[in-house]
Amino acid sequence: MAEKYAPWQLVLLNFFRFLCFVIGLGIGITYGMNLYYLFKALINGADFLDLWFLLLLNLYGIFFALIVVMVEFRSDFILQHFPSMLEWGKRGLFYAFNGLLSLGMGAANSSFPNVENDEAVRRTQEYIAYIIIILGAFYLLGAILCLQGKAQRMRERFNGESGHKVSTIV
Repeated sequence: MAEKYAPWQLVLLNFFRFLCFVIGLGIGITYGMNLYYLFKALINGADFLDLWFLLLLNLYGIFFALIVVMVEFRSDFILQHFPSMLEWGKRGLFYAFNGLLSLGMGAANSSFPNVENDEAVRRTQEYIAYIIIILGAFYLLGAILCLQGKAQRMRERFNGESGHKVSTIV
């Protein structure tokens, strides 16, 4: 039996998933760097009452970044507890929200005088935030154009014809 290769559309979808996964990791790392700078500011004498909200929002952002990574990894735990992440439109809105939160956090962390935020980290967080907003817009556009059902049928047909067991969720 000849080897059956995935159609280019499925390859493109898998690349898109991989890109979302990597960007989710990037956002999580930049939130972690923000936490590092906030804790460093606290150690250097900054007032906790000034920074508690930023600490909380960065922890919140790490949690959201973890959800992005786990959704693109197709974690059963996340998809069972957050079934709305199965739908492209809701996933796109969530990713866009995560990007907007990341943009706000990069700007907010640098606005406090006691927080020494590295310019490269802030700029990286800004670029990654724009990328995840664009990726969220692609998911939303795919939902508006009803492409998720077509991609799902294509994935199921490929799994049935080839005997391969790639992720059944698009």
